[in-house]
Amino acid sequence: MDLELFMSKGSVLIFVEYYLPGFKAGGPIRSIQNLIRVSADQFCYSVITRDRDIKDTVPYKGISLNTWLERSNYKVFYFQPEINSLIKVYNSIRNYDVIYLNSFFSPFFGILPCIVSLIFRKKIVIAPRGEFSAGALAIKSNKKLLFIKLFKAFQTQKRIRWQATSSGEKADIRRIMGKEAMVSIAPNLSGEGIDQKKFNSIKKNKPPLPDKLLLVFVGRVSEIKNLDFALNLLKQVAFPVEFSIYGPLEDQDYFLKCENIIKKLPPNVRVKFKGEVTFHETKALFQKHHFLFFPTKGENYSHVIAESLQNGCPVILSDQHSWKELEASNAGWSIPLESPEKFLFLLNQVSRLSSLEYDRLSQNALLYWDNIYKRDLASSKESYQNLFSENVKK
Repeated sequence: MDLELFMSKGSVLIFVEYYLPGFKAGGPIRSIQNLIRVSADQFCYSVITRDRDIKDTVPYKGISLNTWLERSNYKVFYFQPEINSLIKVYNSIRNYDVIYLNSFFSPFFGILPCIVSLIFRKKIVIAPRGEFSAGALAIKSNKKLLFIKLFKAFQTQKRIRWQATSSGEKADIRRIMGKEAMVSIAPNLSGEGIDQKKFNSIKKNKPPLPDKLLLVFVGRVSEIKNLDFALNLLKQVAFPVEFSIYGPLEDQDYFLKCENIIKKLPPNVRVKFKGEVTFHETKALFQKHHFLFFPTKGENYSHVIAESLQNGCPVILSDQHSWKELEASNAGWSIPLESPEKFLFLLNQVSRLSSLEYDRLSQNALLYWDNIYKRDLASSKESYQNLFSENVKK
């Protein structure tokens, strides 16, 4: 990478626990990938990440570790959490204008680089990526609340800018960190726009709905994604349904809890764990199902929702996300988790849709996504330019 270009454009060092070629961590990987794609002409990006994907016991194959690797529009460093590589990683902080952290609670990718950045008096941007939502904080809450209290006690707020991806996440950050927290909204960007040719292709591939309702869940099998809630609801339906579950088994105890629920489901409900799915496989996956069924406890964006919509798969969600006007656009539903009876009523209603009615919903999902994509494409580049440029200034 040209040194003069590196210095003139402003340099941003990104800490993200999992990155390409990994895929199991889902949204944050795509968020960083798209950030670099839309704004590499404005900033010189370097990425520091783990040498392996979630739960993997061996590093990525064919990738050099503990050294900087050149990519087309950024640099990347895959490191093993051992003392020599940690020293090398954290020493590199002194060479950058902005340190961009994609977790608040991660020891190696949030807490430690934040401390080192403060020591080096660097500008810091933290993207908590949903970690401050009520649902996320409820998991291992004692440890998280203790760390928040310690963090606030050191009065570091003036040195840190927070990134929210929506107005809801901005409110979450200020609720936890105080009204004085400097929070900028910079939305995520995902996928691509759509056209009539794409809709016709999706319509042709969709299985007829009257045969059985095909639901899909895509996400980490963990408490925050609330899969057990979805399974308990399916105990109470009388129509034929097939529920396919894709994603890494992040929490083995939680997986066993879900398996026990599956054993008690009625014969009209078939559930299958399909395992992990890579980014390039999700397009065909969503085009083969009728609805994304995703009653999550908390999402700050959720690329899974975006991918479902852009492939003509309407969504049945909890209300713990940032997607607005889904119902007004007839692209899906957001239902409070406190109202399981509303989920059941809706599932029964959509199981009775005609093919024509479903096709309209599918097209509405595509049109809704296309409007969101065009809006965010226009604003994202400017948002990130403002977020990092304010921090680049000395």
